[in-house]
Amino acid sequence: MRNKPSRIIFFPKGDYNIPSTRYRCMLFARELKKHGFSTSIMSPRQILKKNICIERYREAMKTIRELNKSRKDAIIYAQRTVYQSDFIRLLWVYKKLFNINVVFDFDDAIFLRRKKRTNRMLKISDVIIVGSRFLAEYAKKYNDNVYVVPTAIDTDKFKPVRLEKRTEFKIGWVG
Repeated sequence: MRNKPSRIIFFPKGDYNIPSTRYRCMLFARELKKHGFSTSIMSPRQILKKNICIERYREAMKTIRELNKSRKDAIIYAQRTVYQSDFIRLLWVYKKLFNINVVFDFDDAIFLRRKKRTNRMLKISDVIIVGSRFLAEYAKKYNDNVYVVPTAIDTDKFKPVRLEKRTEFKIGWVG
């Protein structure tokens, strides 16, 4: 990858209500901005039925317009974007034509349900970021440039507090 991209464009799976988008896209984008990177987060692509051609065309045109804004000096950060094959094909075309850099991030075993699409994204991406060693082992079958970045919490929002000693404990889960 180049030294410092002019822009990092995030293509998330979902909106702010989806935990992986909130903690892996929006939090990353905010932290990168603090370090001088220009970031933008695209609104999530709608999961459309195949027979809705006009809406699929509009979605594709919106993606193409965003990619055209910064073809050669940007990084595309695709977060769990294996749910629409047309988006993967579009990324592949842009990568071939304009040599854009693609980062693919996932934090669940999405290859269990979308194996072919996940494998395609793993192959076309320059960097893979995964949430666990298990996911890294799978990703390394298709790409050598794999990094484990566990899902973090927003420490600006959630601060450690002193707790009194208790005999019971609670386990929390986000996702």
